[in-house]
Amino acid sequence: GEKTMINQTETLINIKRVSSSINGNPNFLLYFTNNIVIKTKNDNGINYAISDRLLNKELDLTYKANKKSYSLIDFKLSTSKKETI
Repeated sequence: GEKTMINQTETLINIKRVSSSINGNPNFLLYFTNNIVIKTKNDNGINYAISDRLLNKELDLTYKANKKSYSLIDFKLSTSKKETI
């Protein structure tokens, strides 16, 4: 199947803890504006950077589009400042 990598900036609005990986590492469902829901990948170290302090922050996301879901590859806090006129 064709897997597409997507890079975009979205605002995180909710975090839901889901089942840990078989190795006991945390997994989450991340809810963003525009009705985007992205699941973390098992045993991805970036999962440990996810916490409530990210809520309502803009994140620069890298994620993979699968047939029915999105999986998080990487993220960082967005540094792009919105220009106000």
